[in-house]
Amino acid sequence: LLNNPYIIGTPVKGEDFIGRDDILRYITDELLAGTKQCPPIVLYGHRRMGKTSILKNLSARLKSTSIRVVDFNMQIVGHISSTNELLYALARQIERAIQRPDILPKIAINRTIFIEQNPYHAFNNFFQRLESALECAHCNYRFVIAVDEFEKIEEKIISQQLSEDLLEFLRGLTQTYSWFSIIFAGLHTIEEM
Repeated sequence: LLNNPYIIGTPVKGEDFIGRDDILRYITDELLAGTKQCPPIVLYGHRRMGKTSILKNLSARLKSTSIRVVDFNMQIVGHISSTNELLYALARQIERAIQRPDILPKIAINRTIFIEQNPYHAFNNFFQRLESALECAHCNYRFVIAVDEFEKIEEKIISQQLSEDLLEFLRGLTQTYSWFSIIFAGLHTIEEM
């Protein structure tokens, strides 16, 4: 009997990550490594194919770069009931990924503004302040939002918990801010959504 190197169940990291290194290498070395803006990336396929494991191994693979991977698993973040809450949660995850005290005070996130006002304006304002803070600190961080189980977004759009404009807004961010990219991983293609 041959030893099966694949692990079924929870996503794997490090040495246990076997079988999808070619995809991980393509994402990190070809798409994200350059100085040009990275297009949105979609990883899709059946369950247990390694999509989440790829996302979980991105940070380690990019550790020596200025790219910060922001884990945004919709199964965990999924307990939200509005676009306001979703964009606030995303801003908080980006804030956690910064790890620079000289930048953080300049981009303090006010939950009330996100919840009580237009979430798109609040998030774009957050991005504008983040961009200014990064420039002032001479910091060349780039952020990659790894959205796992992105079909949960579709479910919440259908149930009218999230605005239909959300995906278009996220796409607009990737076109506006060269330091921002997004990776969707899930069971569908964006075209199907």
